[in-house]
Amino acid sequence: MKPFYGFLIAICALAAAQTAFAEDIVVRAINVATGAGIKNCDVSLMGGLSNVPAQQRWLTGRRLTTATDGRARFNITQPLPDFIQANLDNYECLQCDRSSVFAVDEVLRVGVLNGMNGKNNKGGPYCRPNLKKLEEVTAKPGEILIFVHKTSFIEKWIMRE
Repeated sequence: MKPFYGFLIAICALAAAQTAFAEDIVVRAINVATGAGIKNCDVSLMGGLSNVPAQQRWLTGRRLTTATDGRARFNITQPLPDFIQANLDNYECLQCDRSSVFAVDEVLRVGVLNGMNGKNNKGGPYCRPNLKKLEEVTAKPGEILIFVHKTSFIEKWIMRE
């Protein structure tokens, strides 16, 4: 066998092995009043080649529930999408802003924060954050932080089916 073919076979084997590993992306739900993680929030992850939310697809086909520290860990296999979006899927934990679409490179490199600038139907802020408690809350590499508030009794009553 010629040396070039041996080299080519080795390169192909490495390329095939490289696409088999996975990345962990952590979604953390943070209570805007306390700065602590919120447990029992259902989280789903979407991704795609475009940053247009309508063109995202489900990445894992399942929802995960946040643990006591507010984290849900998704294991995404290669090839990774270019853009990613995390959604909270239940009424126990309400996001303070719409879900944003982030570049996966940025999420893995530095981590990202979803906003807390959502407005209610009267134009007022949807969440009232305790900025003193949130001063030290930062995203770590591979992490998406979503600011949420626990649903009040009145909100649950209004949203009931």
